[in-house]
Amino acid sequence: MSDRLSTHRYAHIHPDVIERVVRDESPKYRKESDRRRAVRNRLHIMFGAYADDKLLNRLLREFTPDISVEVFDTLRMQALRSHLSTRERAEAVRPMYDFILKNVDPPATIADLGCGLNPFELPEWQPPTLLRYDAYDIDLRVVELTNRLLKRMGLPQSAYPLDLAVRTPGHPVDVALALKLIPVLDAQRPGRGIELLIEMPARIVVASYPLGGMSDSISRDKLRSAKERNYSAQLEAGVSGVFEIVAKDIIGDELVYILYATSRLSDRAKPSAEDFGDRG
Repeated sequence: MSDRLSTHRYAHIHPDVIERVVRDESPKYRKESDRRRAVRNRLHIMFGAYADDKLLNRLLREFTPDISVEVFDTLRMQALRSHLSTRERAEAVRPMYDFILKNVDPPATIADLGCGLNPFELPEWQPPTLLRYDAYDIDLRVVELTNRLLKRMGLPQSAYPLDLAVRTPGHPVDVALALKLIPVLDAQRPGRGIELLIEMPARIVVASYPLGGMSDSISRDKLRSAKERNYSAQLEAGVSGVFEIVAKDIIGDELVYILYATSRLSDRAKPSAEDFGDRG
């Protein structure tokens, strides 16, 4: 079944993810048609609901090294509109990253976990100290576009496909971003979102939760309040004793936490000189 899906609209998903979902779903159904339907539903929840396939494919064709500054800026904004997560953050990009940079030491290394097209926000807030921006996603198109962006910005091409539901990056960084990621991972592996934060070799973690919802203003406000309470309780209990919560705020439609690792983890996460070289 994995081979069939790799030629379907999910051809751009990291093969490890497709194989995992097939393994998870296949034992639940006797009919092959039911298995395929279940796998495609899972993949749509994880991937298809977030990305604009046509726009992403067009960006792959047009986002080339020789484009002008004007075309670069136009395509970058189109990229941000092509993904649900960054589209929702459109009006809060500066406040979001101003809040982050106000509460962390100037980072040399950043890891963006489940990055989507977050890296395309980087030109608006890039810290002057930044030497490396590692990005991880399951969409191979996102990985390719991010590497093109990083090259354009003079940074190492350090975007990688990785199934974060079962694997944790091993490269130490100053700051790890997990923006709107925890609910996505928990839907695949209950508890995996906070587990990833704890396993990640980072001295500081920025985690956010989506608070957006229904269009009716009264219902939306109630939903936001309920989400904020539930997400806050989940994260604060989950990281107790492992991270110190140094800042918390609601910015746009995101509940944002700045977490400092305790000495047990921060010692493990200090980058060494060789960490700034390319990885194989």
